Formats: sequence, structure tokens, C-alpha cells
Amino acid sequence: MTADRTHADPATAVRKIEAGSRQLETACGAGRMVWRQWGAGAPIVLLHGGSGSWLHWVTTVPTLAPRYTVWAPDMPGFGDSDLPPRPYTLETYAAIVEQGLRKLLPDSVAFDMAGFSLGAGVAVRLARLFEGRLRHLVLSGANFMEPVPGTRRPLLSLRRLQDPAERLRGVRHNLHVMMLAHPDNIDPLALHL
Repeated sequence: MTADRTHADPATAVRKIEAGSRQLETACGAGRMVWRQWGAGAPIVLLHGGSGSWLHWVTTVPTLAPRYTVWAPDMPGFGDSDLPPRPYTLETYAAIVEQGLRKLLPDSVAFDMAGFSLGAGVAVRLARLFEGRLRHLVLSGANFMEPVPGTRRPLLSLRRLQDPAERLRGVRHNLHVMMLAHPDNIDPLALHL
């Protein structure tokens, strides 16, 4: 299970990684929250950003799975998971993820957690709820922190871009603004996701 970023067909690379997972479900309001699990070892929980899914971690999973039990859920209302109950707040998301973690991981098990963007906001709240069990916490692109003045660039509206080449340039621009600091990292896999 490797994340070959140069793969000619990114969809095939993603399917290969997902095929190595085990899928589990926990409650999400009246619906379900979908979790994917890989590997064996100490648990690490990966929480994705807004408008995403576990796929935000698709290149990270193969690196971690040989040493860890990797848990990558689709957060409530994203990916394959159902909508959470209202209000849609970080506290609501954290309560649902907490409930899932308590079902999936025995109380005696300590774990690590990483959160990206929206996932970072949820992870901070979970850190309080799992005090004493959380070994390491990594936050990336924490959306609750103020940006450095003068560093924010506008996103392009993709709805208006009908030409496929122009739309692809817009997606590349938005990835560079929101997620990837180095344009060289915006490869076919990143564009596919």
C-alpha cells in the first residue's frame, strides 16, 4: 500500500489504498459516521479538513500504517458520513467523533491525533475530552488561528469556469492558496482529490 504520487491514474492509486482499509461505522445523530482503519500498532486518529474526507490523508496513510493503527474517519456531514444534528458547530462535531472513538478504542488505550483545518478545530476540543489518553496532538492549517497579515490570497470561484483547462487552473490556484504552499506539490493526485 503506497501512495504513488506519480501514478498515471490517481483514481487507481486511491482505490488501492482504500481497498487496504477496514470500514467501521459509529453513530452520527440519526445516521452513521464512517471510519476507515489500516495497519497495526499504537492508534493514531487523522481528522480531515472541511469539504473533504479521509482522502485528505491518502498519502499519509501508507506512511503511517506500517507502524500504527490508522483511524481516518469521514467527519460528520462529509465523505460517506451522514449529516450531524444541528447546530453545525465544532462542539457538535467533537461530540460525535468522541462518541465514535469511545466505541472504537478501549478506555485503557492511549492514542495520537492529527487534525487538518476543520479537523484541527475538532482535535483541540477532543484533546480536552481525552485528557490523559491523548499522547501527541498535531495541528495543521488550524482554521481558528489568525493568518499572518498580507498572506491571504483570494480564491477563484470555480462555478463560473466552464472551460476544462481554465477550471483545472482554478483548482490548482485554490489548492495553492488553501492547502499546498509549494506549487510543485500540486500533482495529478492532488488535482484528482
